[in-house]
Amino acid sequence: MFASLFRKKSSEVRAANKDFSFLSVDIHNHVLPGIDDGAPDVQTSLQLINELHNLGFQKVIATPHILADLYPNSPLTIREAFETTGITASSLGYAAEYMLDDQFEQKIAEGKLLTMGDKYILIEMSYLAETRNVWEIIFQLGIHGYKPILAHPERYNYYHTQFDIYRRFKNTGCLLQLNLLSVTGYYGPGVKKVAEKLLKEGLVDLAATDLHHERHLSALQKMPFSREWNTISTYPFKNAQLFG
Repeated sequence: MFASLFRKKSSEVRAANKDFSFLSVDIHNHVLPGIDDGAPDVQTSLQLINELHNLGFQKVIATPHILADLYPNSPLTIREAFETTGITASSLGYAAEYMLDDQFEQKIAEGKLLTMGDKYILIEMSYLAETRNVWEIIFQLGIHGYKPILAHPERYNYYHTQFDIYRRFKNTGCLLQLNLLSVTGYYGPGVKKVAEKLLKEGLVDLAATDLHHERHLSALQKMPFSREWNTISTYPFKNAQLFG
């Protein structure tokens, strides 16, 4: 049923043979309907999923926010949103993007975290300040058998002047997931600079769209024809290896 929703790739993309198929799996996006700041309804959800396929992704893992009172999602609400799409094939799955807030450690203790692959869990922090006990949280995740993936580390501006912090994350066993649009300057020149340095030093493990809406989609569609494309398309991302 999933494939029947998709239309063929544009002739321009097919002719250039440029798409994101080298990644195979998009592990971070907000395409499930009506539960966070992503797709507002089922129709938009299906359109965004369709376009991810057109961009070359064979599999999409939806990761709605779980964030205290703002997006108080749970495995139940996320599963229900997934089911409203009517897509049951293996080409669409779901997990979550967990904010490391005051409630997260309790979630670890409860042992009901949504994961992808072999107990990989997508985590994020505020863009304003580092989570005060982030290192203890990462340690606790490891103790409970989870494998953390830090979403868009290049977007945490408070780390831009202390680059060794990224190596510290890696040394704790935390994988780093780059937002594809970061390398184009979509989030600003500072983020672009750090994203490029992370790639140059081989610190990035995974890449994803972090797709929320049409503006993200339009920017992603332009990426294969950008100056940054060669850097992205030749980097040894582990998406297919870990989640394909």
